Amino acid sequence: MNLRLEIINDEATAKAVVELQKDEGARAFLKIIDDVVKAQDQRYNESQTNTEAMQAAANEAAGEMAIPRQMGGPHTLMATSD
Repeated sequence: MNLRLEIINDEATAKAVVELQKDEGARAFLKIIDDVVKAQDQRYNESQTNTEAMQAAANEAAGEMAIPRQMGGPHTLMATSD
């Protein structure tokens, strides 16, 4: 089992992880940490996806609201000649 490189960002940490991997109990602990980090990464990615989807929906709604005004729709005051 290897922790992903973004977690091991310095040589001292990498050496400590190598030493911990030699012990079965420590390997189990490292596996828990790795699983937690993966779950947090997944939650973050899902949150980013949801944020992007909401932004796209808001942009689309704003665009739809602007269309009637551009086309002289019911939300636009227009001068008429009688």
